[in-house]
Amino acid sequence: MDSLASYIANKRTDTKKEFGGKKYVKRGELEEARLKKRLEEESATEQKRDAAAPPEVVDQRPAKKAKAAKAAALDEEAEEAGITLQEVFRRLRALEQPVTLFGEDDTARRVRLRKAAASLVVADDQRGGQQNNELLAMQRANRKAAAAAAVGEKRPPAADRK
Repeated sequence: MDSLASYIANKRTDTKKEFGGKKYVKRGELEEARLKKRLEEESATEQKRDAAAPPEVVDQRPAKKAKAAKAAALDEEAEEAGITLQEVFRRLRALEQPVTLFGEDDTARRVRLRKAAASLVVADDQRGGQQNNELLAMQRANRKAAAAAAVGEKRPPAADRK
């Protein structure tokens, strides 16, 4: 029972240190504190790993860091361009892409939007679309007549055509 009481006392002192003695904490503040703590732990383990890593393992790391830096740069570009998360959702829906894939974060979503927009093919209105078939037939006939006139053939009179 004493161990439980000491555990509870330790938790109370930890929360007082962490949140300044507040009785209630907003979820955003709690998430921010967790993220800060996790980043500190990751940086500490990375420093230990860097110090103990053999030279060949260190050579593999810059590629991973470069990928992470590239993804971060893309995310910063997207945010600098003023693209909000809601705008990313709207654009993905307009491109008929799923809004969120399993395990995807905001950075990956923005990168996927960029790839989807780059691979988008716009159909040419002149080569298809909804056109009047009679208009197309008239245009073909005019091209044939122009080609025949260029060769020197005579066109039959309008009464003979049909």
